[in-house]
Amino acid sequence: MMKFQAVNDVIILLKDKGEPSPLILPNQQSKSPYEIPEPYTGVIDSVGVENEWKKGDHIAFCDMGGVYMKVEDREYVVITPDMIIGKL
Repeated sequence: MMKFQAVNDVIILLKDKGEPSPLILPNQQSKSPYEIPEPYTGVIDSVGVENEWKKGDHIAFCDMGGVYMKVEDREYVVITPDMIIGKL
């Protein structure tokens, strides 16, 4: 099996199956195009540069600009630390 390893400041995670997380965000009256989309959840598989996040952390993240990749039947999401909104 091929190992997909993070480098630099990226974080590679396995997105939880299904639609956006059951996290409830406050209802916003504004429908601005800059509104943060509903968060998704996933488990970190690899971290490039050492930081506060580590492999196995279950996180919520904003799906804004993440890169989706499929490596040997596993679907990964490549994000940066600033896309993480919390730890579950």
